[in-house]
Amino acid sequence: MGQQSFTATPTLQDGEVAWTLCYSPPPPPNQPQQCGNGTANSPYPYVTLQKDSGSNPFQFTIANDQTGLGIQFASANPLCVAGGTKPTCPSSNPQIQPPGGGGTKVLTFVYLNTDKSLLKYVLNFTDKNGNAVTSIDPDIQNGGKSVAVGVPHSTALLVAVVVLVVLVAAFFVVRSRRLAG
Repeated sequence: MGQQSFTATPTLQDGEVAWTLCYSPPPPPNQPQQCGNGTANSPYPYVTLQKDSGSNPFQFTIANDQTGLGIQFASANPLCVAGGTKPTCPSSNPQIQPPGGGGTKVLTFVYLNTDKSLLKYVLNFTDKNGNAVTSIDPDIQNGGKSVAVGVPHSTALLVAVVVLVVLVAAFFVVRSRRLAG
């Protein structure tokens, strides 16, 4: 699967930073951009990674910042992740490689997509003076990967035959002892 691209646009509403997060799915297939503001009527885009899609690079870009605050990703803990529940920072998950871009307007990380699960994450931001501003907390549903048994069919057949021979031999030993006794 290609890069998962997001654009985060901050605005000021009643003196607080509000976000619109847009997700542009990678081709193919060409799907429309999905946007949301984190409310019940317009939730942040929900990203689903398909089973066996492998590692997925993610990129979040802060764009069109008209707040005058100089918003950027937090230098410390720009990304916090937890399985199934909203994370508290600092936190991480082995499926997410350490992010790059803290203290800038572009944050990147690689999502390994190895285990099927719902990961919740928080993106943290600061203004140009280092003061925390409103965070974003979207979700990623990943399909994981198929599990290979790792035993060739010929080996499995050989083991099954050996077990069957041992069981048949044990049967005849028990039977011959009953007849003799």
